[in-house]
Amino acid sequence: EFIKGRSEKYQAYYKRYYKRPDAGGLINEVFFSNFLSGNYMTDAGAVNITDGILKQNLLLARDAIFDWTYKGVDRGFGRLLEKISLSLIKGALLNGYQERAVWQLNLRLSFKEYFSQKEVKNVSEIISDLRKNMEKKVCSDTLIPLESDREYYYAVGQLTAYLFSLNKSKDKNQSLLNPFLNARTDEMIKKRLRQVYKRYNYRIPDYYKRVKNLLGMVEGYESDGKVDQEMIILGYVDNSMLYNKED
Repeated sequence: EFIKGRSEKYQAYYKRYYKRPDAGGLINEVFFSNFLSGNYMTDAGAVNITDGILKQNLLLARDAIFDWTYKGVDRGFGRLLEKISLSLIKGALLNGYQERAVWQLNLRLSFKEYFSQKEVKNVSEIISDLRKNMEKKVCSDTLIPLESDREYYYAVGQLTAYLFSLNKSKDKNQSLLNPFLNARTDEMIKKRLRQVYKRYNYRIPDYYKRVKNLLGMVEGYESDGKVDQEMIILGYVDNSMLYNKED
């Protein structure tokens, strides 16, 4: 379990799976809300799903998922699952289903770890080290610069979640997330963050050192590489480092 979720429904699924049909059932439940298993062989035009993102990804991936689950075909499956899972997680967040997005991200990271077993560090170690380093920097008495794109995009997710939490209106439009989840450049992300900050900064206490540290770290780092959308999402849905336990 990479990110702690609250739903007992998803908690029950988090265990080791040794048979592909069981893992395929998890893909059906968590990624596709039980729409996949009954639509493996359905004509595309007859697939009755109103969620456009869900339907699009189901049609794109169902053959490969079936082949991996029931025929043992591995070729290209890991890369395809990475692609469609990111799209499905974004769709869940944009529709306001954060708990579902948390468990979809958990499943995505679990498959990444499964397919990268030969790497020196596994995914869980990478995330654990990332959290420790970031918490140390956020809680520091002095500003400590970010050291990598991974830290930066995680920090962007944490800051975005905090700024959105300052919105006290009843109508919390999740589409505000869209520019962050689909930004193509660091410049676009910083521009949008400044806009959101200007809207809600009057709610930030002057003494709030952790927020100042996070803001300073994000403003002081420039990324020239590809935007790491997975790290933004991880930072966004992960427990906030900006609050003390008593807060």
